[in-house]
Amino acid sequence: MSDPRLRSVGWGVLLMGSGVLLLLFEFGLLAPYSPLVQYILAGAFVLAAIIFFGTFARTPADWWRVIPGWTLLGLAAVLVMSTLAVDQRWL
Repeated sequence: MSDPRLRSVGWGVLLMGSGVLLLLFEFGLLAPYSPLVQYILAGAFVLAAIIFFGTFARTPADWWRVIPGWTLLGLAAVLVMSTLAVDQRWL
């Protein structure tokens, strides 16, 4: 995928697919799968945070990578706690 046009088409397909998926959730067609999707999304956020922290550990001069890493880790924690029905005061 070195061609920029293919890359932009790939991003477009990914964005449209995620939009359709969110629309199906909004209509309630995928509501029974909501906890599973939240766990998968939380896992993806944790994986992305690990990637950011790993690249920061490799090159400490790129300190800015810590900011999205902690942000993604916090989002993953909120997703997991909301799925586990933790008291709303913690969210």
